[in-house]
Amino acid sequence: MKLDTPQARVFELRFSRTYCDRGNTELGIGIYETRAEAQAAIESLKTKPGFCDHPEGFAINEYQLGQTDWQFGFFTTFGAPPKVAQIQAVDYRAFR
Repeated sequence: MKLDTPQARVFELRFSRTYCDRGNTELGIGIYETRAEAQAAIESLKTKPGFCDHPEGFAINEYQLGQTDWQFGFFTTFGAPPKVAQIQAVDYRAFR
């Protein structure tokens, strides 16, 4: 892939898990040249400790290089706290 071309894309592999009683898990696993490479990484990781218990936590995100994906800032809301916290703050993507 020529990374300096305007249509160059990469594939980010992430893993996340949501908990009701503690902070969530958010892991950036890697960035790959093709979706197939990212999928192959999932296949190799889904038998590993932690990942094998939550294989639904993997996500592949496609990005165009040189493009700002998150363009409009963010805002914070406060919701019901988890069992061990006073309050839970959550940041959301802002839209126009």
